[in-house]
Amino acid sequence: MERKTIGVVAVVAVLASGAVATAGLLAPGTGRVDVPDEVSSSRPAPFYIADGVIHDGDREVDTGDAIIGFANSLERVAGGWLLGKWEDDTNDAYLVSEDGGVRKVASLPYGTVWDVHAAGRRLAFVHGRRYQWLDLTDPAARARDLPLRPAGRPTGDIGWSGDDVIAGWLPAGSKQPALVVHHTDGSTEVISKGAPVDQISASPDGAYVVGTDREAEGDPFSCLAGRPVADAENRWPRRICDEYIISTSPYSPDGTRFVSVAWALNADGASAVVVRAADDGRRLSRFATGSLTNDVTWAGPDTIAFVHDRTLQYCSTDGSCAQVANAAEWLTAGTDTGVTR
Repeated sequence: MERKTIGVVAVVAVLASGAVATAGLLAPGTGRVDVPDEVSSSRPAPFYIADGVIHDGDREVDTGDAIIGFANSLERVAGGWLLGKWEDDTNDAYLVSEDGGVRKVASLPYGTVWDVHAAGRRLAFVHGRRYQWLDLTDPAARARDLPLRPAGRPTGDIGWSGDDVIAGWLPAGSKQPALVVHHTDGSTEVISKGAPVDQISASPDGAYVVGTDREAEGDPFSCLAGRPVADAENRWPRRICDEYIISTSPYSPDGTRFVSVAWALNADGASAVVVRAADDGRRLSRFATGSLTNDVTWAGPDTIAFVHDRTLQYCSTDGSCAQVANAAEWLTAGTDTGVTR
């Protein structure tokens, strides 16, 4: 049987008990091992950044001294990659070109969210009391304001819906935030008054949003809520609690599903990955990871990535997993949002 070297290093069986058993050994100093062709063909090529080096299939781009310390997000954009990095009190966005050039394109308050357009050419974000967008393909471009109406201020939530922008907005004189859509013609449409969804993430096609449920009792971050953008008053039929969105892009590349994490905050830190339908939040699958995980995101149309103890794992949505990379110091999974270069 012909064999070739790729980033898959071990096959992982997720046991019913939640324990994780591994087979195969890491090649010393490389994080790679020879695997059969049929294993590599069932999963997308590894996409991640480890110790400052971006790995995207057979591409490796060293960011050098430009990225010092841990990166918290990575996704493909037109002409390269967008990398997020938390500093002491800021959330910085860096554009990494295919030749390894690194340019900081935004320095935003810690916890600020942003969203990349489906074509990978524009970045939308909140900056102070304004929403703005930036052309990522023009090195000389400056951020432009998105003038929303009625008068008010951002709540911090923003996402692309096609070429329009969906955002959280608190109208002046109101105590009830709303979801609004800023259209390409400059007009703004209020699509949901008193919107109960906070910290929204939009699907790649802009058809759905998911976020935390402001109306939930107790911990305001302990429950999820979502809705279609075109019918924003049509909420999910049930509240989903004790699950969390921890990915900057929780939706699958086709926008039909999203991924969340169910954490058991006990001594063993057991957790599970949950895949749900975008339209009504119904559960499609759930599998145990055996330990507290982070950086759970989509690596491909039907592949979920998560990181534990500097090791990247790729899993099918039914919980069949494989280790694909490891790192000496830190590793962040890349997210497949459907952008191709």
